[in-house]
Amino acid sequence: MEMDEALRLRPGQEDLTPVQAAELERFCDERIEGFLSTAAVDEPAVEERLVHAYTAAGLPPPPRSTG
Repeated sequence: MEMDEALRLRPGQEDLTPVQAAELERFCDERIEGFLSTAAVDEPAVEERLVHAYTAAGLPPPPRSTG
């Protein structure tokens, strides 16, 4: 996915543009909402992603949970 050019930081840029600041706030709000969510998760999908992350880092995956 390509980043919108209006969101890119420019060399020497010291302050965010209004568009960049709004996107930063949206991004943070989205992440905080996800972190605080009490919705059920797809545990097999999470375990699969963890195995992928460990493999990409060259580490052995953690043992699978038994429930």
